[in-house]
Amino acid sequence: MITSNLAGKNIDDMNGTVDVRNVVILKNRKRFVVDSLLFSCVNKEKETRISLESALLAATFDGTISIGDLPAALGGHFGRYFNLHESGPAKTSKPQAFTFQIALRDPRMFTEVFFPQLDRLTAGDIQGNYDSEKRDLNLIGNIAGVAYGGFDIDSLRLKITSNARLLQASLSVGSVSDSMLLLTNLQLSASVGHDSIAAALRSTGSNGETKMFLAGNCTSVPDGYQWRFSPDGVVFQNTAWKVPADNAILFGGGRLIARNVVLSGGGQSLSVNSADGNTPQRPVTLTFAGFDLATLSRVVERDSGLVRGVLNGILVLRNQGKQRAFTSDVKVSEFSLARRMVGDIALRANNQTENVYSVSLDITGNGNDIAGQGEYRSKEGGSELNLECDLKKVNLASIEPLTFGAIRRLSGTASGHMRVTGTIREPFITGNVTLNNTAFDPAIVGSYLRIADGRVIFDGKGIHFGSFEVFDTLGNKASLSGSVLTSNFRNFSYDFRVSTKKFLLMNKPASRDALYYGTVFLDSDISVSGDDRKPVIRMQAQLDKGTDFAFVLPESETGVQQRFGIVRFLDVKNPSNAIMSRSKPATGGTRDTTGTWHSSIDLTANVEVNKESRLRILIDPIAGDSLVIRGEATFSVAVDPSGKMAVTGRYAITDGSYQLSFGQFIRREFAIAKGSSLTWFGGVTEANVDITAIYTVKTSALDLVQDQLVGLSQEERNKYKQTLQIQVYLTLDGKLLAPNIHFRLDLPPEGRGVLGGSIYAKLNEINGQESELNKQVFALLVLGRFLSSSPLASAGDGGLTGFARSSVSQILSEQLNRLSEKFIPGVGLNVGVESYQDYSTGTAEGRTQLQLALTKQLFDERVTVQVGGNADLEGPRSQQNALNNFAGDIKVAYKMTEDGRWLLQVFRQNTNAGAIEGDLVETGVGIVFTIDYDRLFGITLTPVSGGGEER
Repeated sequence: MITSNLAGKNIDDMNGTVDVRNVVILKNRKRFVVDSLLFSCVNKEKETRISLESALLAATFDGTISIGDLPAALGGHFGRYFNLHESGPAKTSKPQAFTFQIALRDPRMFTEVFFPQLDRLTAGDIQGNYDSEKRDLNLIGNIAGVAYGGFDIDSLRLKITSNARLLQASLSVGSVSDSMLLLTNLQLSASVGHDSIAAALRSTGSNGETKMFLAGNCTSVPDGYQWRFSPDGVVFQNTAWKVPADNAILFGGGRLIARNVVLSGGGQSLSVNSADGNTPQRPVTLTFAGFDLATLSRVVERDSGLVRGVLNGILVLRNQGKQRAFTSDVKVSEFSLARRMVGDIALRANNQTENVYSVSLDITGNGNDIAGQGEYRSKEGGSELNLECDLKKVNLASIEPLTFGAIRRLSGTASGHMRVTGTIREPFITGNVTLNNTAFDPAIVGSYLRIADGRVIFDGKGIHFGSFEVFDTLGNKASLSGSVLTSNFRNFSYDFRVSTKKFLLMNKPASRDALYYGTVFLDSDISVSGDDRKPVIRMQAQLDKGTDFAFVLPESETGVQQRFGIVRFLDVKNPSNAIMSRSKPATGGTRDTTGTWHSSIDLTANVEVNKESRLRILIDPIAGDSLVIRGEATFSVAVDPSGKMAVTGRYAITDGSYQLSFGQFIRREFAIAKGSSLTWFGGVTEANVDITAIYTVKTSALDLVQDQLVGLSQEERNKYKQTLQIQVYLTLDGKLLAPNIHFRLDLPPEGRGVLGGSIYAKLNEINGQESELNKQVFALLVLGRFLSSSPLASAGDGGLTGFARSSVSQILSEQLNRLSEKFIPGVGLNVGVESYQDYSTGTAEGRTQLQLALTKQLFDERVTVQVGGNADLEGPRSQQNALNNFAGDIKVAYKMTEDGRWLLQVFRQNTNAGAIEGDLVETGVGIVFTIDYDRLFGITLTPVSGGGEER
């Protein structure tokens, strides 16, 4: 709904308001509602107020503002400081003086509607003022974060100020990063005045060192502009580079001329120079001499060692007009990518012939011998390719970084020959690639796989797999045969088959953030047909003996709340939003919306679970609650065209356990009774639970029935002190993500008649009282005993006092260590308090010990000194304390090698062996040798050199 009340002759004489409400934006079948948008404009003599209020942003402009003349006014304002060589007379504008404020409120509209590649935009604000007659401009903008096109920009701040002489601007960014690159503490500053711009770009590391600094001056000259690097304006990695004082780059007006631009430092140089002559379009030559690629790589790399190598060669640019041409002849020696050595790369390329680009590439060294050459012809109707590559030998380890972590521990070689013709849109690829002794570890499954010999054939119609066999670490085989058909490498159809027998498909270790892990042995017969729009997958599979698979229930699933009782009534004949009900395009066949096709999977799978396979379900990985089961099952898995997965089947549990946690230290493991099951009739996490688990506690029943023993003799009361096997039953039913939990207490059948059945009768009575049952279950699981009706006066030894002592001592120790970390920096201080009941004298006495350990590293961390000891604060030994008790233990460790592999230790240690033995003192010296290795017989006694592969 739009309500408008505007009046005026033009945009600068506008008065009134525009009120827009209930605006709906439809994109990709998703609705975005803008609740309200209010625009108001008031124009009076020497006073203008413009305001915009919406859920998207809010903005206000106050003062004498002329919207129509504003662009010309801002252009003229900058032109007062720097000549922009504008053609024609300068546009005149009315004097303007106003303040402004802009605040982003709901960035989701930007990120999802207007800029799809804008993944994130944190709300921010821009404010300032402008006075054209005083040449006064002030602007401050702050945006906490922007994520666009895979790049993440953090803490963006822009500041612009100006006066009658200068315009100054600064832009600071906390970091700019993507998955591989990281540029930190970026600062760009500029000072503009008298037809000159003094600019500087700086990036610093976390420790304050200068990673990059580029500074210079841009001046306005006739028919263009000139840039000069400052003599001290180039710094890389805290090292200043030399620049000639007469360096200059002229550009603009169709020319690019470089004179004596030579950057040199650390034995490497980069120079840019134009050929002699008077023409504005002279050839420009870039010369690299011993240029270390790490010089630039270290500025932007996230992890050290991203790109390394020494670059030598020249690049010549000709005809900087409409038809540009270039020739290049460069070589990179000892090139490495992500710490993986590739070898020497020689590249020669040119486009001496119009629209024809010729290239020749050779990669040699480090087990690689690759030669490629060909042409690329740019033409209307489709650019043509004619490329050929001779893969004499490819060291697959050198290309592992190109998998971006999807493949690890890649080894082996490849050879073959490839030819590419056709066009960019429809390339015609022929040739073959043979894999020799190839091994790799797919990160998604963690199983180390090997291909003895595999051959892949390209025939222009697609990719064909011949006898392709993959082996696991146990020698079990997976066979792949068939084809992936395509004519343009954009649309694919499938016709291949995979079969496995006792194949170790997964061998992924547990980790803190892993959603699944474990081992999976698979017998399978899988066929794939269809195309990329609708792959058709048919699978027969069995989880074989040795399978031990664990998966974590996702937190987002467990947090879902059921919603009931919401009823929505719609009048389909008279919809409230007519635009939302449109089902046919407008007259003439034009559409007002865009659509995309969606791919779907036609999957049908039957999966059997061997009774020797084990399944772990981590219900709460932080607390440690988990379900470990073993049994038999047959599942049917299907995926409908909408992508929804349906699982049907029953997992009959033969044995297993349910681990229940109380706090951080107490864990109890329940044994699952036979006959329990998990049943699926929906999604993977939508299982119905029917599990009964038992935890047995050996304790006496005296505390449970002592209020019933009034009047009995001590001899009769002592009979109730005998140890019984109390069974705590845990029953889970309902949904796996939110099960209903019930408890029950019982005795084994052979123990139900003990003491005339009085204990069994009492347990049955408690089972009918939920409050009392929960109290006794908690006591049995946490304390290992029953609670009496007055738990602080429990008849058992120590009652709750012993448990309270140990709990308080743990809490106190944790708090003391936190304080030591805060107030004693540079020194490792560990404080512990242990409190317990001591029966060494024959009666229960409280005993509390203070434990101290002081650690300090000296001489560049080559020597570590640790001093510590215990002192009694409560108990029979508390009167025997002396100051030297705290320094009773001492240990000195010296790193014999810089990497700490060889360690010399000298120690003296006090040990209290007991009341009879007394205190013992151990003194000694020892040598410790530490080594990491990934193969049983791959141990080396010397550190691996820096150029080698990391393990």
